[in-house]
Amino acid sequence: MEERNEALVRAYLAAVARFDKDAVGALIDPAIVQTEYPNKLLAAGQVRGREDMLRDLPKGASVLRSQVYLIETIIAAGDKVVVETRWEGVLNVPVGRLQRGDAMVAHICMIFTINDGRIVGQKNYDCYEDFSPIERKRTKTGQRRARSRAWASMNPPGDRARGSGGLADGGDDGGKADPGTGERPVTAREGGRAGH
Repeated sequence: MEERNEALVRAYLAAVARFDKDAVGALIDPAIVQTEYPNKLLAAGQVRGREDMLRDLPKGASVLRSQVYLIETIIAAGDKVVVETRWEGVLNVPVGRLQRGDAMVAHICMIFTINDGRIVGQKNYDCYEDFSPIERKRTKTGQRRARSRAWASMNPPGDRARGSGGLADGGDDGGKADPGTGERPVTAREGGRAGH
């Protein structure tokens, strides 16, 4: 029985990898419940029945060019089959930092329950490798520009030109230089010398 159950799960994973709706339908019970616990793709997780599973399978082919389950461990005991696998899906669409043609990778543990030669339960624990967008580190030049933009927002051009009492008017900042560029604001007192 355990060898048959292991063979059933292997056949099921191969059919899922091919997006073969008919083959999957022949291997799962009408009353199947598939539980996918929270992960990077489904923050709240999901619970699906047969109809949803079969409806969603072809949708995967629009997102993925191909997929494969590389089984690392498979253990059958009684009506249970436990699978540890590395899943790789080649993308048709960009996801996070991954571009079309890149492989998304997940390390998955699945627990199947078998009854009368069909899968009646599947629990997924999916651990995806990071695919979040790359945060760009600011270079020193970028940091100077950011400081300069911040300085400019506190010292609007109108304040500098009119001497309206802002920092550029020279009263409170003591002629401090722009931290991004090293330039000092032109104060009302210095306005006569500017550009000469």
